[in-house]
Amino acid sequence: MTELAMKGNLGKAILQTSAQFTEPTSAIWEYVINAIEYREKPDGLRVSITMNKNEVVISDNSNGMDHEILKNFFTFSGENLARKNKQASWLKRGINGSGKIAAFGFADELEVDTVKNYRRNAYKLTRKYIENNPQDSQEIPLKNLKLDEKVDEPNGTTIKISNLNSKPDQNKLIRKIEREISHWKSYDIKITVNSVVCEPKQLDIEKTYTFQSEGDIKDRYGDFKLNIHVSKYPLEGFDIGVKVLCNNNIVGIEDCGLGSSPYGNYLTGDVEIPELEKPIDNIFPFDQTRKQILNRTHKGVKELIFFMGPKLESVKKELVDKKNEERNSAKSKKLEKICDGLSNSLNDHWNDIKRKIDVIRGASNAKSALSEIFQPGSDEDIEAFIDGDGVSVSSEEEFRLGENVKNISPLNDPQNLVVENENSDNQAQKSSGKKLTRRKSGFIVVNENLGESEQRTLYKKDELKIIINLDHPSTVTCLKSCDDDVENISFKRFIFEAVCREFEHAIAQEFIDDSQGSYPPEDLLTEMRFHYDNILRSISSEFY
Repeated sequence: MTELAMKGNLGKAILQTSAQFTEPTSAIWEYVINAIEYREKPDGLRVSITMNKNEVVISDNSNGMDHEILKNFFTFSGENLARKNKQASWLKRGINGSGKIAAFGFADELEVDTVKNYRRNAYKLTRKYIENNPQDSQEIPLKNLKLDEKVDEPNGTTIKISNLNSKPDQNKLIRKIEREISHWKSYDIKITVNSVVCEPKQLDIEKTYTFQSEGDIKDRYGDFKLNIHVSKYPLEGFDIGVKVLCNNNIVGIEDCGLGSSPYGNYLTGDVEIPELEKPIDNIFPFDQTRKQILNRTHKGVKELIFFMGPKLESVKKELVDKKNEERNSAKSKKLEKICDGLSNSLNDHWNDIKRKIDVIRGASNAKSALSEIFQPGSDEDIEAFIDGDGVSVSSEEEFRLGENVKNISPLNDPQNLVVENENSDNQAQKSSGKKLTRRKSGFIVVNENLGESEQRTLYKKDELKIIINLDHPSTVTCLKSCDDDVENISFKRFIFEAVCREFEHAIAQEFIDDSQGSYPPEDLLTEMRFHYDNILRSISSEFY
């Protein structure tokens, strides 16, 4: 009887694993964190990232790689040498050995050029090499560019990723790096992206709660501390929730479902549990893509969530009570009244814009992105309309077909019903869909404490919300000059002008999205000036 053995296709495995790094910023970060992990000294690391439409180059002055380290670097799914105490490291981070091939998640070529102890070595690996490799081969030859070349240069490594399939977003990469390096803010580490210096993001923490481990999680992992921080201002994305760390590496972010609840976006924190990274019953606590999502079927993770959930809930309840008390103050109510008045004035103008556009679209059978709509998607619980060539339909429109020959007003409400024709491409058809959340009532103006480093006003497109930042230096100075009286005419004028300017930007954003990014810049500027002037003319008499 012929014996069987499990075999694998190395090339296919590499490409399938790298496909989990299709987000360029996450892929690039894999090489940046390597520089941080293998820096020669605690301080003095410098990393330069240059990007264009064709390539990404990451250069550092870290410890560099010799033959032994390079051999391990080019070993797929190999644990790093630092965990075997064969290489100096500040983090001992790599477990799965998959980050090194992250480049192939968004590009086709990877070059590694490194100097260690005055010897330069450089190698190249391409998608073509990987795809053309024999299926039963356990090795993929690399192209040698430099071999033990003597140089008078300091240690360091340059990673070149080229033939890009997806262009990295510079701003998104900068934000990610600034968030990630906040854990090393006490060290002299400088990272630039196309000459922009990434600064560690500092959170303005109002209060910190510390809880000692207890119950099942303590029985499993021993003593540790859970720190829950309450921010002075609303947090976004990565900053919301408790950072779960293993050996100073963030392996997950957990908010126990509170992040999207009222004031849940004020809560952040951290907990360090080194042993959490180990599998239990062959179930791993997180996957190899470093998406920072914990696996809740892992027993240790499950116990951690049971421990953290009530603690987060109690901190949030205390915060909600405090915020409700602040909101009910006389000053807050006066500000809310001013904002409500501005909301109504802006919406009068906005609704006039929409009416004019809808008249044109109604005649031309075009679709509008300026309202709540249901688009075709995968949600079977939501019905979307696929527009036909006949009647243009959206979730807002109600209509009755037929002719009112007797000129009598109907007694019943208009029909909110569309009959689909399965046998024709020319009629509207129902399909499963997805909901794009838009406020039916229009724009809303609110005031929030966002911190002095945030802009004076912000526009949140998905909510049609204009936010006045009460902590902006100009706002604080104006209110102080008005003796903290929000009803002082000078302060009301300040708010009016700030909101109108942000409304101008909001109009521009709506027109850009409505045209799917094709709105001519010169026309957009004309529209912005026109609508800004109109809103000033229509409501300035209330403030001057």
